Amino acid sequence: MKTSKQHKQFIQTFINCDFNISKACEVMSISRQTVYNWIDKVDGFSDLLIESEEQAIDTAESALMEKIKEGDIRAIIFFLRTKGKKRGYTEKSEIDLSHTIEPVQIVLPDNNR
Repeated sequence: MKTSKQHKQFIQTFINCDFNISKACEVMSISRQTVYNWIDKVDGFSDLLIESEEQAIDTAESALMEKIKEGDIRAIIFFLRTKGKKRGYTEKSEIDLSHTIEPVQIVLPDNNR
């Protein structure tokens, strides 16, 4: 099934409802399950939903950068803690557990027991 006018209308409603699925469903008088079915079964709907959320993130990042340009110290600290981790702007240590370690077998003598 391809995206229809109703699917595109939902995306616009979702944007207008500040990316809140429950509110958008209420406005359009459909259930959340209907939206989840569209995500699973309608070609391109999931992509439209993801793209709309990416646009919201772009908007938030632009607003964050404006605050940084204004000298907002909280915005600067937030940016450095999230985007500046590789340069040491972090307060915690992170451990990479993405590789596997082979188990070690330890054999203890039974001491004739």
